[in-house]
Amino acid sequence: MAKHLRKECRTCPKKVIDQLNSMYATNTREELNQSSDHGSTDNSFVVEEVDVNSSSIPSTPDDSTENPNRSDQISSTPKSPKFSSNSMSKFYDSMTEKEEKNLNNLLALAIYSSGTPFSITENTYWQKFFNAIRPSFKLPPRRKISNILLDSTYEKVKGQVDEKIISARTVGMQCDSWSNIRNECIMNFIVTTPTPVFFKTLTTSSASKSAINCSRKMMEVIEAIGPQKIMGICTDNEPVMRCTWEILDEQYEEQSISFYGCTAHILNLLVKDIANIPSVSECVQNSTSIIKEIKKSHVLSALFVQAQNQNSNNEKCTLKLPIKTRFGYLLHCLESLLKNKNNLELLAVMPDAQKYLSIATRNNILNNEYWIRVTKINELIKPIGQWIFYLEGDDPKISQVTEAFGELSQHFINELENSNLRVLNSTDINNFLTNFRNRRVMALKPIHYAANLLDPNYKGANLTIDQEAEGYDLISKASKKLDLDYNRVMAEYSDYVGNDGIWSKDHIKQAITVISPVKWWQVWCGKTQLSKISVAILGLRPTSSATERSFSTHGWIHSSKRNRLTVERAGKVTYIAHNVRLLDNKKTKKIQGDADDDDDESYDETSDDNETR
Repeated sequence: MAKHLRKECRTCPKKVIDQLNSMYATNTREELNQSSDHGSTDNSFVVEEVDVNSSSIPSTPDDSTENPNRSDQISSTPKSPKFSSNSMSKFYDSMTEKEEKNLNNLLALAIYSSGTPFSITENTYWQKFFNAIRPSFKLPPRRKISNILLDSTYEKVKGQVDEKIISARTVGMQCDSWSNIRNECIMNFIVTTPTPVFFKTLTTSSASKSAINCSRKMMEVIEAIGPQKIMGICTDNEPVMRCTWEILDEQYEEQSISFYGCTAHILNLLVKDIANIPSVSECVQNSTSIIKEIKKSHVLSALFVQAQNQNSNNEKCTLKLPIKTRFGYLLHCLESLLKNKNNLELLAVMPDAQKYLSIATRNNILNNEYWIRVTKINELIKPIGQWIFYLEGDDPKISQVTEAFGELSQHFINELENSNLRVLNSTDINNFLTNFRNRRVMALKPIHYAANLLDPNYKGANLTIDQEAEGYDLISKASKKLDLDYNRVMAEYSDYVGNDGIWSKDHIKQAITVISPVKWWQVWCGKTQLSKISVAILGLRPTSSATERSFSTHGWIHSSKRNRLTVERAGKVTYIAHNVRLLDNKKTKKIQGDADDDDDESYDETSDDNETR
């Protein structure tokens, strides 16, 4: 170190260098070794800054010669400079074991939450980058990231999730199945507390997706949470799942768990019912052909962009193909066509586009009757799409499901029966209205009626007598499930419906206009027994879209480029990445898997991935 300070160090004070030169000139190596007793003997300690007037500084030969009679002349035997390990950080970068562990954990969390490959730490340029930032920090190897750090980060996030579930009085559960990149069937479970958290990923392995096997997997999760704690379970509407409901309902009859289907999925099935009507199907196929023909030709795509740029008054919007796995897929497609109507008509008459655009496509674009039909179909399905987008959010809106079907029923009557310009013939109208009634029966359950009754915005105003009775019966069962005073609950419910007691106060009535129903019950009616039931029911989600979003996260983590990940390891990374976003108190942007569809260019009929959900 002394040699380094004398010959190489650029930051060492000149006086210190002179001292060291003097020490070596007068053969003081032994004294320098003795000075190491005051600090570490390795090459990591440095010379402390020394006062130039201090008597501890040995004089140089020149100083002795110039002032031989100085009264304060320093002894002929120079003293060694002071050394200390406390000032080492001034000359080199170091870190403690605790700091290194913390940086490893932060790096691991960043890798998992962003879906970054584990091999990033083996990339030479990343190593150079981190070395430039913090030379003493050694990047952990890939094996450590994929094993030790993954397990420790998973357990830490799991502790936060478990704590959130334990602290909740009641929870809701969502479940759906999906096939990953290797065509392995997995089941994801989301728990709403009421804030949604990703609870678990299970694989069915070689077992078939039957009602018995699905019920066993769901029972495993129900028992882990506690059946008495679960208020309702939302799944998809496949026949297998509906059979699973019956098995679980019989198993947990005493716990009064409500089973219901995803409302967004049912509304999407309603859109498919409309798309399967012959006259509508023909229009949809023509619309799809127009978009596919333009997207498949780079010349037509360039000319289409040119047409968009020429129309400065038009809103620029990409053409979107329908995707079956995206709820409201048909609405996106038709709206993108209508927004680009003028651009497409301009494209159809461009001389450069004549040899690339087929005659059938050009005729459809320039046919006014085609655009009238597209407009009417779009108006018919638009309210369905709006309700899908509204209900599939993370906010609890289960009380509005009955209102959605009531509004859609009136909308279809106005559009199909009372409209002068009908898009369907009488036979198609009757068939569709029959399908709509069947879908409504499939969607609405007692849990929806009870939620509507307990929502102060509605109080069951639009429910039938039978629906109101079913909702009231579920409320009474919930009082027993939560171990509440039944008589007091019923008395409070009567006051609530009749606007008596605390519910007669004007400030309480006005509060519902500015806060959500759940908050209203918690803040203004929190001391009542009825509020505990209301918060438990109104906190449920009407859809399983939160589970679908977990599949989106799973998809960009376990992608085709990372298909060697095992199901267990991919599940842990997904668990961390998805929960980190959900548990973050700050409003974060959508994760990569939730990106908008503006650049979707794959059509469902040619994509195998679209059949995996």
